[in-house]
Amino acid sequence: MRRFIAVILIFSVALAIVGTYISRPPQTQTLVAGNCLPADSRAIQQTIIEQTRAMSSQDFQLARSYASDSFRSRISEMQFARIISQGYGILLQDPQVTFNSCEQVDDQFVRVSATFNVGGEAVDLQYTLINEASGWFIDSASRPGDSALTA
Repeated sequence: MRRFIAVILIFSVALAIVGTYISRPPQTQTLVAGNCLPADSRAIQQTIIEQTRAMSSQDFQLARSYASDSFRSRISEMQFARIISQGYGILLQDPQVTFNSCEQVDDQFVRVSATFNVGGEAVDLQYTLINEASGWFIDSASRPGDSALTA
């Protein structure tokens, strides 16, 4: 009887773990909260994920709406589409996003490291997000060691 109960408990725990993994969309992995404020982590992660989804759908107008006011004032939609298409093509392929770190720079800025993966190809990007009146917006993005795509 004890073995039966132990097997049932193990099975229940395994089922709960698998159910949690299966029910979580692939692009909503947990943000590793370095020293970012926990309350901001979900919104920061969601901004990057939603912009990536928009780019994957070739909706550059929507994708650009996740950029900061400063970025949008200097980079047109056509320029934005060209920059993404020519230098960040993996973002157009509905990549899986893994968030590696989040660093609170000050009360308005955070830096986020993320890895985008499609078919075994992985690209690391560093983001800077700014907290504007209506939420977190992407101010810059770049590959580590490259100059940032910024306004």
